Amino acid sequence: MLSRKILSAIISVLALVSCAGGDYLAEYWSDRYEGPLGIQVDTTGIPAMTLAGEEVHMTGVNCYSLFLQCIEDGFPIEKAREALEYMAKEEVPVARFSAGPFTLDKLQYYIREHDDYLSALDSIASIADSLHVGLVASIFWNPTPVSEYYGEPLRLWGDRSSRTFAYMLKYTDDVVSVLSRHKSLFFWEFGNELNLGTDHHAQSSPDFIGARDVENALSAFAEKVMATDPARRMVGTGHSIMRDPQYHLMNGETDCDSYEEYKKISSIMTPLPMRGMSEHIYGEPRTFSDRGTLSKREQFATSRKAAGEIGKAYYIGEFSGPALQGADSLLLREYHELFYAADIQLSMMWNFSVDSNAPDSFYPDTEESGLAFGLMREFNSIMASGQNESE
Repeated sequence: MLSRKILSAIISVLALVSCAGGDYLAEYWSDRYEGPLGIQVDTTGIPAMTLAGEEVHMTGVNCYSLFLQCIEDGFPIEKAREALEYMAKEEVPVARFSAGPFTLDKLQYYIREHDDYLSALDSIASIADSLHVGLVASIFWNPTPVSEYYGEPLRLWGDRSSRTFAYMLKYTDDVVSVLSRHKSLFFWEFGNELNLGTDHHAQSSPDFIGARDVENALSAFAEKVMATDPARRMVGTGHSIMRDPQYHLMNGETDCDSYEEYKKISSIMTPLPMRGMSEHIYGEPRTFSDRGTLSKREQFATSRKAAGEIGKAYYIGEFSGPALQGADSLLLREYHELFYAADIQLSMMWNFSVDSNAPDSFYPDTEESGLAFGLMREFNSIMASGQNESE
């Protein structure tokens, strides 16, 4: 592991030379801004995320229940407003949230109270607009309730003739049509960690979904998003870190993947027109059959390099926050330092909440939230001020 002195030096150098646009957020949120909305992917070289024409370099948080806490009779948005106002006070530049129901009983609200359901989403995005908090909408955080509703196996997410597939297109069209009007919508995701269950169950199980099923579903989802969103913002997967045998699991094997096989399975499960390759980081070591077990620093640099080689922009949609780290500032700082040492453009810590329905969360006005938001501001400031010095 690198010493803290060396890590700090790396951070300082990267802040000076690689962070684009210290003022790009201010430019994006200004009334005079007339450029493309949300995060775009520049593919003229190594794929890079941009906002207001400058490369993105930021860290934010997850706020999983931002919308879900509003799914009940009357669709109250007070808690969502409270969460957004608190994040704005703490200078959170971007927050990832679930834009779809997690359970079958919540899915019923979309079906029975369709207009009010979408109106609540619209209102939340409007509040985020006014407070200058960017949003990442993860639309099918849990795909299982849709399959349950239609009585179809999970793998039919990738079958264009299934009712599940038709629902996916309809729900995506509804949500994207509403949220794409908002400046606060930074980019779209399919869901949350679908790769972890891929090729994991017996093929006869209703819970089985294969890598090619995921490829079919995600490519169709991304096509629908791009056709519906006039700004054509980035579309990402929401996957966790790929399992060590993820490619081999596709063939019923459990051997550890090589680096090239990791790229192949990442490409299959991040199909065009998707350009955002997500991984979630919770301390799991990454092992390749031809490279052994990587250090954390090697892991992040290798993942970012692999994404570039398959034409994707790499981001970390979740990483371990203070509730999982026992409020250990050194461990949290190490994550930030290693991300920036590997020049990870975007990362989002797990998980800020104003209620208690999301596991392993940190809450307003606690030691954990002070630590999390303090480190977030520190590293966002390092990058912004570093760029200003280099200009």
